[in-house]
Amino acid sequence: MFDLILFVCLRTAMTTRFILEPRKPAKSLIHPPECSFFGSFWLSISTIIGSTQIYGITRGPKGAWLIVAVRVLFWIYAACALINATVQYWLFFQFTPNKVLQMNPAWSLPLYAAMLTGAIAGLIGPLQPPEQRLPIIVAGCAYQGLDIAIFMWLFCFCLFGFATLSFIVAIPRMGFTLSWWVFVFLNVGFNIATIEIGTELKSEGIWWVSSVMAILLVVIWLFTLVSLVKAVWIRQIMWPGRDEDKDM
Repeated sequence: MFDLILFVCLRTAMTTRFILEPRKPAKSLIHPPECSFFGSFWLSISTIIGSTQIYGITRGPKGAWLIVAVRVLFWIYAACALINATVQYWLFFQFTPNKVLQMNPAWSLPLYAAMLTGAIAGLIGPLQPPEQRLPIIVAGCAYQGLDIAIFMWLFCFCLFGFATLSFIVAIPRMGFTLSWWVFVFLNVGFNIATIEIGTELKSEGIWWVSSVMAILLVVIWLFTLVSLVKAVWIRQIMWPGRDEDKDM
């Protein structure tokens, strides 16, 4: 209860600050070192979920509704923490001028918040229904960084997120080059790894994700092919001095 009181007080104070200074929320996400501490919000959320498990289920009445609620909160936290880490690091490197010497321990907070998904999984997993237990433990291992292939998949997903955000921002300034085919063949390996994980875990949900990924890959392949033909037609590539040899 004391943790909840502290959480509400701090969130109220931050909300009041941003109401009085409405321009500050956007700036705070890219201003060093304040931007790094947004990850502490998710650390607070993880503590609340963990405390709910301990005092409401493990040592508490073990209400069926609370077991379901904690499971739902776990998956929401896992998704939000990963999205936050990906987007926040991208914002940090995209809009905040930094040098290596300016790095500080607060930089690890967004990723640390995502890693705590593993700690929450360890708390709630054992008392979840058997059919829900395995997905939670597998996700926890992936986030914690203790598993050989699934951890690497999650790491690749983070890199994929960075690359996607950077590509979306750079689209207006990009001209076609043959390196655009990287959008296809590198992600084929990512897709195959997803299929293999789904096969290993016999997870229909992961199979559906891998199917959607495959469809998107076909779309990207067709888009790249059309862009290639167009670039050749307008003499943007495959012509003397207009391709990789333009600086020669």
